[in-house]
Amino acid sequence: MKEAKRAKALLIPIGADTSNLGYVGPIFKDGSFEYLPMKEEKPSDGNPKYVDLGARNSKTKLSSFVVPKDRQVQVHYDPKFLKQLFTYGENDVDSEGRLWNVQAGDLILFWASLSPYRASAYENKSTLQSYQSSNTEKYIIGFFTVKGIRHVLVGRKGQIHFDKRKNKQVGKVDGSAVKNNQHYSEVRARNKGEFVVVQGDPDGSALLQRAVQLTDGKIVTSGGKKRQGWAYKLNGTGRKALRGRRYTQGVRVIYKNGKKALVRMICRENPLLKSKLQQHLYSFIARGSLRRTTIMKRWRNSARKSHSSL
Repeated sequence: MKEAKRAKALLIPIGADTSNLGYVGPIFKDGSFEYLPMKEEKPSDGNPKYVDLGARNSKTKLSSFVVPKDRQVQVHYDPKFLKQLFTYGENDVDSEGRLWNVQAGDLILFWASLSPYRASAYENKSTLQSYQSSNTEKYIIGFFTVKGIRHVLVGRKGQIHFDKRKNKQVGKVDGSAVKNNQHYSEVRARNKGEFVVVQGDPDGSALLQRAVQLTDGKIVTSGGKKRQGWAYKLNGTGRKALRGRRYTQGVRVIYKNGKKALVRMICRENPLLKSKLQQHLYSFIARGSLRRTTIMKRWRNSARKSHSSL
């Protein structure tokens, strides 16, 4: 694949939304938020529940940010943003060609639907849905610098086998990353299966402290009464990242200029995470610096030659 066509980043939707849990996670006035994973569609023993997971912005559990009826619901906890373990999985390996568009060292950005927190809205699902219906936007909430991507085959006893075909492996993935991914637990419950796992480099991956907003309201996406639909309308940052698109849905590929815009915005809102993004941030500056350095060297050499000829 030519460098000009290769993705520099992927933008992948994650977390609870109206299509699974029925509502979305909260964002607070200072831009901080709660990462609310989607509910598990195929419950099995060992899966965590909302009541089991700690909240980031309070001393309570994540169950404080779901309606009472959903507190014991099992969670599809993927991706995971842990201190030394960052994993993301996809179980439909036939449709995940998008993951093979990136290489080790590239960026995967995760975005989620969030809505301003209002405690009184959490009394029941209908109240919360009514409040969030006109108060929800899309935000970047985390990122991985890709360490590796592998197609994983899991045996009846939980044995891990990596697909050895060249087009099914990127970088390196640790066995611990596979076994700690949500999809491994699901496959083991079925005795055997396969999935694709992404491992993030701990030095270049994080859950953001403050979310970065990419949309501003909604837009109708198709004509006709029977085919009319809607999507989230991109704001200025979103349009820069996605090459002038007006709206977006699903996974999107991001190239060099779009990646640069998003990385700078993330660093602006999350200065403490700048070190984790420096390889992406300074790759743009480095190219310019190299060009300037080359020009200066040529100028100095030319000046020396002129001086020696006098």
